[in-house]
Amino acid sequence: MVYIRRTFQAILVMLTVIPLSVGAIEVQNYTAQSDDLKVTFKPVKKEISVGDLFMFQFKTSRDVYLYLFSMDENNKISQVLLKDVKYKATEEFVKIPADSNITWKADKAGVERFSMIASTKKLDKDWTNQDNSKALFGDKNQVQIQLEVKVSSPQQMPATESESAAFVSTARQIYRIGDTVKILYGADQAGTVTLYLVDPSGKREEVLQTSVDGKKIYKQTAIASAPIGEHKLIAEFASVSNASKGLEFLAEAGQHRAVYKFKIVE
Repeated sequence: MVYIRRTFQAILVMLTVIPLSVGAIEVQNYTAQSDDLKVTFKPVKKEISVGDLFMFQFKTSRDVYLYLFSMDENNKISQVLLKDVKYKATEEFVKIPADSNITWKADKAGVERFSMIASTKKLDKDWTNQDNSKALFGDKNQVQIQLEVKVSSPQQMPATESESAAFVSTARQIYRIGDTVKILYGADQAGTVTLYLVDPSGKREEVLQTSVDGKKIYKQTAIASAPIGEHKLIAEFASVSNASKGLEFLAEAGQHRAVYKFKIVE
């Protein structure tokens, strides 16, 4: 059963809730496409330990030039990791970086942000300290994917991968006002998922609460609207279905959280 808490007035207008079978859709949405190009770029591991290497995998429907950047908290490029590296179209994932002499090591705990651009044409551009989040709209020869990798100190790494967890994501990470936003959420065990939206000011609004069976992926369709900026979707899982007792109760009852960031632009 799904409980819609209130209309998503500030940013997204919720339209439908549809359960999907697990085999029908990929949970991790690291795929971007234009009219002529489809690219998937994702981390080998979404969480690593200090001292581990950042490693990614990549496939593309056309020959492309690949650009990869590390980003700071203001969405500015802090380091150019790859530039003008050409990859052939492939149906299988390839390793990034492909050159064994290139390594990117995690040197501190926290969340590291990355931005990938794939282009069928070489990009003659000075990438120094740029905000490239708006540069690609309307260009059928380019796609962009932004992603995060969590870096933990060794003692903070999960002892087991069998713990229950929620998940939430959208088909893209950047939307214009008026775009349709397809939200996927659920959990890997039966229980309750509560979905929240956090706007750029930090205001948090509960969107819905639903019982999940641990097997299906659930779909929520929405429309992107103002304010522009970075938003967060938060999915909180509890092994008991009793949200009326509040977030403190959920945390004590086996609650696990997933956070997904996306942008709305003009």
